[in-house]
Amino acid sequence: MSRDWSAEAVRREITRPDPLLVSWSSTGRPAASRNAVLGATTGGDWQQFPLRGSTDSLNEEILAAFRGLRHRQLIVLGAPGAGKSGFAVLLTLALSGTRETSEPVPVLLAISEWDPTEPVDAFISRRVSEDYAAVLAHHGEPRVLAARLLEHGLIFPVLDGLDELAAGASGTALEALDVYAAGRRPLVVTCRAHEYEQAVIRSETVLITAAVVELDPVTMDAAVRFLSYPEMARTRWEPVFTHLRDQPDGPLAATLSTPLMVALARTAYREAGTDPAELLELPDREAVSGRLMDAYVTSLYPGRGRRWLGTLAYHLYLRGTRDLHWWQIPAGILAARQRLTQLGTVAAGALLVGSCTAVAGGGGPGFVTGIVAVLLAARGWLRPLWPHDGRPYLPARFLTTQQRALRTAGLGLGYTFGCATAVAAMTGYWTASLLGGLVSMPATAGFWMRAPVESSSRHGWRAVAGVAAPIALLSGVSYATVAVLTDAAALSLGVRAALVHGGTVVLVSSGWVWLRFRLTHLRLAVIGRLPWRLNAFLNEAYRHGVLRKAGPAYQFRHALLQDHLAQATRVEHLATRTGTGDRAVVGHVPSPPKERTMPDHEGGDYTPDSAFATRPPLGPEVPPEIRLRMDERDRLSALIDSGRLSEAFESLPPDFSSPDHSLIGHLIERLIASGMTHRANRILEIWAANGDKDAQQRLAENLYDQGRIDELRRRAFLGERAAALRVISRILAEDSTEVAMRFARQLTAIPDLYPVLAAEFGDLEPLKAWFRAGSNEATEALAFWLEIQGDIDDAVDLLRTRTSGGDRWAADILADLLARHDRTAEAIQVLRPWVDAGHRNEARHTADLLAGQGDYDEAVRLLRARADAGSEFAKVDVMAYRSKVHPDEHQIDRLREAVSLGLRLKPFEARRLARLLVRRGRIREAVSYLRANTDNHERWVVHLLAWLTDQVNKRLPHDG
Repeated sequence: MSRDWSAEAVRREITRPDPLLVSWSSTGRPAASRNAVLGATTGGDWQQFPLRGSTDSLNEEILAAFRGLRHRQLIVLGAPGAGKSGFAVLLTLALSGTRETSEPVPVLLAISEWDPTEPVDAFISRRVSEDYAAVLAHHGEPRVLAARLLEHGLIFPVLDGLDELAAGASGTALEALDVYAAGRRPLVVTCRAHEYEQAVIRSETVLITAAVVELDPVTMDAAVRFLSYPEMARTRWEPVFTHLRDQPDGPLAATLSTPLMVALARTAYREAGTDPAELLELPDREAVSGRLMDAYVTSLYPGRGRRWLGTLAYHLYLRGTRDLHWWQIPAGILAARQRLTQLGTVAAGALLVGSCTAVAGGGGPGFVTGIVAVLLAARGWLRPLWPHDGRPYLPARFLTTQQRALRTAGLGLGYTFGCATAVAAMTGYWTASLLGGLVSMPATAGFWMRAPVESSSRHGWRAVAGVAAPIALLSGVSYATVAVLTDAAALSLGVRAALVHGGTVVLVSSGWVWLRFRLTHLRLAVIGRLPWRLNAFLNEAYRHGVLRKAGPAYQFRHALLQDHLAQATRVEHLATRTGTGDRAVVGHVPSPPKERTMPDHEGGDYTPDSAFATRPPLGPEVPPEIRLRMDERDRLSALIDSGRLSEAFESLPPDFSSPDHSLIGHLIERLIASGMTHRANRILEIWAANGDKDAQQRLAENLYDQGRIDELRRRAFLGERAAALRVISRILAEDSTEVAMRFARQLTAIPDLYPVLAAEFGDLEPLKAWFRAGSNEATEALAFWLEIQGDIDDAVDLLRTRTSGGDRWAADILADLLARHDRTAEAIQVLRPWVDAGHRNEARHTADLLAGQGDYDEAVRLLRARADAGSEFAKVDVMAYRSKVHPDEHQIDRLREAVSLGLRLKPFEARRLARLLVRRGRIREAVSYLRANTDNHERWVVHLLAWLTDQVNKRLPHDG
């Protein structure tokens, strides 16, 4: 592993001849306190006593800083191209080179395709088993070994690219990482600074024992020293060095402030005939970075290689991903008429397979059988039996255990007797064929739900053969045996049965994916869009450092390079589609797969929300309609990012529409932050009128802060709940309860508001009337207030009525109510029918109740079946229950530890701790933490403290 990463560091120009000098220090962004991270008791924060250092040839400063962390947990931030991945590689090399026998092995993993709903433990063990399957296979099953190594603390994950997750997923990912880090396990995560800050805000989470450092821009001296290697190239670089010294704030200096661009520059102008002085003539930073990436690719692939890389980059752009898998290349990519090309690919595959089946002995019926098999595989109707695409098959909706078993049985029955019918048509032995299918079904059922494929077009068939061969053999033997008993031709029947059954499995499991790729590859190679030897090209690009490997997938060395290459291909393809009369492309100019950010001249963040960060100038081949839409979006983005907000606002159409909705959202936040709230409100008013709930919420906040209560009242009468709640909040603060009640009664457009508010002040009659009208929402509210008033039996009877009618939602509420009043056995009985029916939420709820009674073994038994079936959530819960710890307690303990060190929690940390404590029934403790760690003048704190205190002191007899 150390040898592989050493070679990777050289390939990426990280350690050749020495690392580019990049300084780093403690960040000023949201982070855990110094005392919580280091366990220090001397006081002071990160700004007074920061962690700091720089890269060096022996990685000594990185290593020393990391080993000085009490829990060995570190988050590395930086701008795009700032060297975060390089830092991770250097740290991995330093740790592996100095590792003691008892220490965990550092493993660097790219996490761009991690779904944060998958527990961190499961993701790490899965990726380790995939990346190092060849090593682990010598000692057992790779997935099992990886899980055990992680469980015993022998793997130390270095997770690179938190910002590369799907849009909006980084907050959820940060929460998942916080749960993982709660076990005091070492961890390193890299992320873009802006994405990290947004994730913290969204999730209200920081890793409470992790240090956070941020990489600084590359200094001019460091860039000059790095570009001076090799020595014979220095003369050609002298004009550039002189320019950098004379204009340290110019566009060239700004571009060469990131390790990515410095490394690209050295490779791009390494050959003797190149002249880096051409960079001096470019007007701005975007032009410089675009020219550097062009020169870099051209230096490695002066011919058609750039065109091939552009095709791959465009494919990734369309999928919105960074991981390249050959089987995901769609049939219609870069086709002028995509739908027609996709249908043609299926037709060609069907004719090819049908012809092969006919030649193999099936004749006319065999030809039809082959076509039908391809159509089944292309449509994916049998896919649940043999998943492909390299991932577990995920159905469109959740199925219970019984439903899944019925679906599998139904598909298996259809597959078996469909094949039997085909064999009968090919041989004429109908009775023997149908009986043979019946006999073969129980013999082959054990091989359903198998056969993933790997990411190389030369591999993966071993896994397919491991399923298809036994099915073919067992089917052939079953049919031949029946043939002997029925006086049919045993050999003919057995051979054809093996061909049909096994061939269908091959097609469904991954054969069709492979065939579709081969046909698509053939088309793209003919038109010069891909090389004939794709695997050889990918390996060559990897050796050159254009691509890198992330487990079984390839990635471009940086997202900025991928986006740059994709853009030219994208524009060319849109022009081609427009030329065929496809006018749909004029109004559909898609955004890049992820927001790209680049530091501006002053070191801040430049965030082109809707345009590629380094889009080259549009060529004359681009149709005017597309040019207009792209220019409009790029112009708006440039105005926002340069701070010319008034011009950006005035440039919008009357309906405030845009090719990029998120870009307008970014403008709204910038307008509010700059004091131009009235203009932000004008946009929000239009969106709110169109039913945008988020816009209604944001507009209500602005109007409340501005004191515009009359406008809020008007909107409340139009049915905007956010406005109504703001008005009621003001009335309660300045007037009487009666006035607030009278106002709520008048809001006929929001019928549930008055009953809930009346119940808040002790009058349950409106809520009961709402309940009698048949409202499900009233059920929980009425039960809650009956409980608050002490009418526990009435609340129980109310919910039992709903539960007996088959209301699973009411059953969950009733179980919670009974458990709060020490009637856990009754609660478990309420949930039992739903658990027996295979409902996962009720099973987890019951396990929580059992654990609350201390019956952890029974909780484990209840969830073990789901865990064994592959549910990652059930696996995590089972591990927690085996440790006799509730999963919520991990997070509570981490936040309480910070308080025990004498720290004052940040508001979002205090709110999160309070929420967890309330969920565990510890309301008094939640109140104390809120009072000690928040600003009591904040509105949300006032309301939450008042409610929680009321539960403790006036209404509930105990913390539950």
